[in-house]
Amino acid sequence: MSKFVRTTSIRVVLAATVLAGAAALWTAATGSAAAEVTPIAVPESAGHPVASLQSVGDMVVDGRHKRILISDESDERIVALNYDGSAAGEISPGVPRGLLLSADATTLYATLRGETSIIAYDAATLTETARYPLGAGIVPEQLALAGHTLWFTYGQSFGSLDLTDGTVVTHEPLIDISGPLIAADHGRIAVTSGPGLSSGALYLFDATGTEIAHRDVDSRVQYHRDVAFTSGGDQVVVGGAGGYQTLSAADLSPVDTVETGRFVALGSDPAGGLMVAEKPDFDLPELTLLPGGNRQWDLPITGQYAPSLAALAWEPGGARLFTLTTDYLGRQTLWTVDGPASTATTAITLKAPTTATRAATLTISGTITGATSVPLTVTRKDAESATALNRVTTTATGTFTITDKPPVGGTVGYTVSYAGDAFHKPSTATVSVAVSRVTPTVTLNGNGSVNSYGFSYPLVAHLGTTYRNRTVEIWADPYGADQGNRLVKKATVDSKGNVSTTWKLTRNTTVSAIFTGDAQYAARTVTSTLYARPAVSTAVTKHYKTASSYYYFRKSVNPVFTTTMTAHPGRKQRLFLEYYASGTWHAWHNYLIAVDAAGHSTYTLTGTHNVGTRYRVRAAYLSGTSGDNVNYSTYGAYKYFQFTK
Repeated sequence: MSKFVRTTSIRVVLAATVLAGAAALWTAATGSAAAEVTPIAVPESAGHPVASLQSVGDMVVDGRHKRILISDESDERIVALNYDGSAAGEISPGVPRGLLLSADATTLYATLRGETSIIAYDAATLTETARYPLGAGIVPEQLALAGHTLWFTYGQSFGSLDLTDGTVVTHEPLIDISGPLIAADHGRIAVTSGPGLSSGALYLFDATGTEIAHRDVDSRVQYHRDVAFTSGGDQVVVGGAGGYQTLSAADLSPVDTVETGRFVALGSDPAGGLMVAEKPDFDLPELTLLPGGNRQWDLPITGQYAPSLAALAWEPGGARLFTLTTDYLGRQTLWTVDGPASTATTAITLKAPTTATRAATLTISGTITGATSVPLTVTRKDAESATALNRVTTTATGTFTITDKPPVGGTVGYTVSYAGDAFHKPSTATVSVAVSRVTPTVTLNGNGSVNSYGFSYPLVAHLGTTYRNRTVEIWADPYGADQGNRLVKKATVDSKGNVSTTWKLTRNTTVSAIFTGDAQYAARTVTSTLYARPAVSTAVTKHYKTASSYYYFRKSVNPVFTTTMTAHPGRKQRLFLEYYASGTWHAWHNYLIAVDAAGHSTYTLTGTHNVGTRYRVRAAYLSGTSGDNVNYSTYGAYKYFQFTK
């Protein structure tokens, strides 16, 4: 917010430069057109007395909380007023200098005399929420905001503060600048000398602080009091004693200079125009709305002891103008003037490809209805950041084209916004594009391996080339509904691209190596299935002897076979019996027998037993048919036996 100085009375000009050129602004502001309009008399009831302020510096309007915030340097406080002028709160942080409200009106930024930090306050409670140290000897004064970057002036220079990470960048001193003034507007920073010098230069920088151009301001404009961009961002205006000069925001080539001895200050109207505050002539109204001087207001502040202008600011959206005046006794009055309502509805439509290649040219076309030849802001939001792109201006038919080379893959959103102006409502539209990313190399060992029960398997996940993300997650999902997937390890890969860990196998387990992706490489998951064999063994009893690996039974005795296997709820063993004949083994019987909680089951072979026939028996766990599938199919060793008389 620009700072307005005290004068004997005020005249304010609002130029809707979106609808009319800058030349029309200056002509209407100084010519006879304004005099042909009958001013609207602002009633006395529009003025609200406020508690005494020792001084008035910056003033900002908080439309979200319906309050006005004012810096009172003499009384070392920041004061909050309700819209009716009543006190809403105050803090005494020191001597406040510059004030700035965040775009969403949640944070108030302030600079303090002698303080080498920018302080952030909760706009609702005025409690301090953060301090951003700038460095030794850097005492900020004025503030300007562009996206996530807070620009500030100090000494003979300026700097920037990245609000996302606190990074501070300072510029070298400007030798022909003193007490600099600053303005910011989507990729352009304007810096000029303050009122301490009778003349000075204007500098134009890009968003990185790199100089684009500089030139001396018209000598007829002296003791600069303010600098501002027009609403379209295509021109920058410097005002001071003697008048104001308009220059191109592209290269600072001069556009026009208006000589007037009544200049007070500049200020961008959030509805889309530019305010020019001047001392009034006795024959002129105090407030004029351009283009064409089509609306004027006459405040009841005339007379020999008329109050002077202390501050002026628009409510976000441009609906109301607040003016603070101070009389010769130091009494302040807050005036509320209703501005023109935005009447015309606008709408933006966008057309973009569904997919695009990263770092390749992408074209988005669009149309705005309800307004023509207007500036639009464009923001690209990807996985890494939100970036303001170059503004575009629609054609006379409302069409426009955006070209970009998205540096980041994944879902990329493009938001196009029209801020609106005094006669048009704002609008916005967003379109998303799936931008390609490279498929990275991700491998995981162990797939298909069959392992002993309880074995700690050494897992190694490997990640190939990526952009920034070098983290791999290893997850294990044991078979069975009673156990879920769990994270085993999450780590940055080593110099060989590997992450290693172990997993103790008591069940078949699906192991996953997960790379979540980054700006240039897509997310990828690979899996390996590790199998665990259960223990399976069979014990033979009731035999009278063993010889040559055979168990011998009297034909009158029934053999008993006891199977032991790894236990699991509901598990069964499959017992196979075979006999030998004609030179080969033949299937005889098989039984599905439940095992107890300890993994044991017993089977007794009854019936008539043939003497001399060779038999064998073994137990098995068969995944899927033995009551569960949590282990790998495993057969126990054969036990051989015969019957004798």
